[in-house]
Amino acid sequence: MGNPLDDNLVYNIVIALFRIKEKLFSILVSYFITMANNQRNAPKGFGGGILGIVMILGTVMLLWFLFKSVYSILYFIAPVLFIATLFMKRSVFVDYAKFIGKTFQENAGKGLLYGIGTFVGFPVVLAYLFVKALTMYQFEKKFGKKEEPKFAEYEEVEEQEVDDEDFLELPEIEKAEPIKKSNNEYDDLL
Repeated sequence: MGNPLDDNLVYNIVIALFRIKEKLFSILVSYFITMANNQRNAPKGFGGGILGIVMILGTVMLLWFLFKSVYSILYFIAPVLFIATLFMKRSVFVDYAKFIGKTFQENAGKGLLYGIGTFVGFPVVLAYLFVKALTMYQFEKKFGKKEEPKFAEYEEVEEQEVDDEDFLELPEIEKAEPIKKSNNEYDDLL
């Protein structure tokens, strides 16, 4: 047995999806045209508002297909991103899992939504984690790994008892004379 997804089957599914998209688009456009034609007191503007509706629908469709295409590309490269992220910085996954767990403990509804969002949008999440791991990897490569602070060598000095209370006598400090203020305005600037 070869590939479980026959090329012909995939081709037929793609063609069917495009036909469904075309039908839905034509139904929506005809509905909005009919709705606009039924309005008797509509302002007589450029196309009676139909052009605006069509442009909004076109923009929404464009954004939807753009998102869908980016999502499908990320879906197909997700295994590669997963493996690359594991090789670069394993702790990114652990930190993300801790974040989801902490959010779930603090607010169960929010944590559940984050978990479901991670499951549904795993290609986007993997792309985010890959970029985060790549950034951390490049940062460590350029500036070095974060090291534990090194403390200077020291030796403990035993305290000595001092019997003489006057061992630290300091001389009296002479008080400085106050600066006399001049009446010259230019001296104040300096």
